[in-house]
Amino acid sequence: MILAVNSSTKQYSIALMSDAGILIAEFLLLPAGSSFTGFMPAMDSLFESSGTTPNDIRCITVATGPGSFTGLRVGLSAAKGMAYSLNIPVIGISGTEALAAGISQTELDICSMVTSRRDEVFLALFKQDNGALVRKSEDKSIKLKEIGTVIKEPAIVIGNDYMKQKSIIDESGSHNINYAPKEQWVLRASSVGALGLKRFHGGDFDDIRDMVPRYLRPPDIRKN
Repeated sequence: MILAVNSSTKQYSIALMSDAGILIAEFLLLPAGSSFTGFMPAMDSLFESSGTTPNDIRCITVATGPGSFTGLRVGLSAAKGMAYSLNIPVIGISGTEALAAGISQTELDICSMVTSRRDEVFLALFKQDNGALVRKSEDKSIKLKEIGTVIKEPAIVIGNDYMKQKSIIDESGSHNINYAPKEQWVLRASSVGALGLKRFHGGDFDDIRDMVPRYLRPPDIRKN
C-alpha cells in the first residue's frame, strides 16, 4: 500500500493506494483559514476509516512543491518522519507535474500552475508523447496576468484555484487558452500517488536526507 500526500496547496489531501494503483481512500479539505492543524488528525482518520495502519505502507509519495511554504514543511516533515520510522522508501513528486498528469490525452501543450503569492503562480509547460508526460519547461513564478508571455501556442490550462485564476487570465486577454474542466482544478494526493507508483515499481526512490521543499522564491518576510 502507498501513502500519498499533498500539502503544497491550501487545499491539502492524503490518499491510500494499492500497489496496483487502486485508490483505497482519500481525504481532501479546503480549510476555512490558512492553518494545517487538521493535517495529522486527517491522516489518523484515513487509516482508521479504511481499516489500515501505517505498518501496511510500503512507500510514501509526497508533493515537494512548488507551493505553500508552511504546507510543504508540514507534508515533507510528516512523510520523511514516517518513512524513517517505518524504514520504507519515500518519493518526491512535482506538484505541477501531478496536476498536468490528470489531463486526458491531448496534442496540445499543458500549462499547469499552483498558487504562488498575491496574483502570481508557479507554472510549467508539459506535452504528452505516446501516453507519457514530457516536461517542456521548468517551474517558474510569474504574474498570472502575464501568462501570455509563456503560452505562445494553443494549450490546456489547469490550476488549483479555478475561480480566481481563471478570472485573472480572462481579464488578461491572453489567447491560446483552453481551460481544463473546473472539477479537475485541484491537486489531489491520488495524482501524486499515481506518479509515485510508477517510480516505486521501477525502484526509483529519493534519498530522505536530500529531499527538501522546492520553494523557488524567498518567503514574504519584511522588516517592521
